[in-house]
Amino acid sequence: TTSLLQPKSPIQCKNFVAGEFVNASGPEFEICSPYTGQKIGASKETTQKDLDRIVDRAQAAQVSWALTPIKE
Repeated sequence: TTSLLQPKSPIQCKNFVAGEFVNASGPEFEICSPYTGQKIGASKETTQKDLDRIVDRAQAAQVSWALTPIKE
């Protein structure tokens, strides 16, 4: 049953920004299964520079969202 809990290939976790998955630019770290302790993937730390870009994109998107009628 352990094989059912282990992904067939390592998962690469990314940030979801403005409708797309993008890599962060910080150091990479392993993601381990809390059940088996085995490595199941990896991700990169989100840096302040990454976060600034994410907030800029969110603020830009808010402008068009503010114009969206409630009926939508």
